[in-house]
Amino acid sequence: MPAMFQCLANKPESQKIEGFTLIEMLVTISIIGMLSAIAVPSFMGQVNKAKETEAKIAMNTLKKNQQFFYLENSRFADEIGQLNFYKTDRNPSTEKEIETEYYSYSVQRHPRLNGRLHLAFSRKKGMKSYASVVHLKDEQLEECGLFSLNISQEHPGLEILRFIFEAIENYEQYCS
Repeated sequence: MPAMFQCLANKPESQKIEGFTLIEMLVTISIIGMLSAIAVPSFMGQVNKAKETEAKIAMNTLKKNQQFFYLENSRFADEIGQLNFYKTDRNPSTEKEIETEYYSYSVQRHPRLNGRLHLAFSRKKGMKSYASVVHLKDEQLEECGLFSLNISQEHPGLEILRFIFEAIENYEQYCS
């Protein structure tokens, strides 16, 4: 036996180098993988909730601005630009829709609703869309609470129209 290997073979038990077996490494990697599979979706859900906060704040701002607009002008704003909602480079009074990185905001009207529906449509998959209503009830301004919408990215236009008509026809259920 060469001298180098003889030196290693004659080492005392306390000086021998020990390592992990392949099985131990595979078990460790499997545990880390399972923990990651649980943690990453949860983390992404929290990120989406933080982004949805933008829409919640915007909907409350739109409701309040719509009320102020009505009190000043004795009519509801037909376009989102009239509500001084968001700074744009274009003429704000003619803005029909305002887009941010995560949401598209608009004001919807319908002859059967004596008020306006505000819509925050999610532009990213996995995030909720939101809506709110401001209307006249018994000659008094009433605002409806914020409600979330599940609108798929596959047919958003159709689903938004379906929701708008449903909300306008049955806005009392959203305002109770």
